[in-house]
Amino acid sequence: MGSLDRLFTYARGEPLSPEQVAALAAEKTLHERTFEPRVLAAEFTEAIRCAHEQLRATKESELLTVRLVGRAQLPSNTIGLLVHAAEHTARHVGQLMTTAKVVQG
Repeated sequence: MGSLDRLFTYARGEPLSPEQVAALAAEKTLHERTFEPRVLAAEFTEAIRCAHEQLRATKESELLTVRLVGRAQLPSNTIGLLVHAAEHTARHVGQLMTTAKVVQG
């Protein structure tokens, strides 16, 4: 959910907040025991709700607007960031589905 939030922040043309930067750093040290399925499901649902809200609010005229990403300020554009967010999310959902099938046998 963190990467989705960050990509959508960049797609709005905004820099990451100090909270987002801290969350990014914290993602590198997470331990599997910190995950609660219900909490993760609720966070995912909220992240997707926010993403849908932003997608509905994004104007077609903004899709090719240049957006700078990260500390290096790499150039992208709104649609590129939104598509990357969709691809990234789809990949993780696929990983989740595969893991669930393996765990269930």
